[in-house]
Amino acid sequence: MIQPRRIFVGTLLWFVLPWPLSSQVAAPPVRVGFRNDLSVPILLRDLTQPLAPPIRLVPKETVWDRLPANARIPIAISDAASGQVLAKTILTVPPAGSVLFSIQLNPAGNVVLTPRLAP
Repeated sequence: MIQPRRIFVGTLLWFVLPWPLSSQVAAPPVRVGFRNDLSVPILLRDLTQPLAPPIRLVPKETVWDRLPANARIPIAISDAASGQVLAKTILTVPPAGSVLFSIQLNPAGNVVLTPRLAP
């Protein structure tokens, strides 16, 4: 909530301005990308918004979005054909800049999000 700041002239209350305190100013959103490095189409779903449609990514496709800085967002990665959940993880958004997450298999054969340098 924005706290009003009182502007005084002498001892009289002149007027009140709604002015954000430094702790209330939100950081600008961070540019976050997702690249499908798997060989199958996938669905990327934000678990905090169950009614939002998932993002469909074909192999080698990259999509970009703006997310709140320092956010922790639970996501699910599913096979687009069967709907089987391949991975559930918590996406940690950095405080500033851009980040690209590669969706790929790790050596153990599990689907993981790997942060990469953004172009």
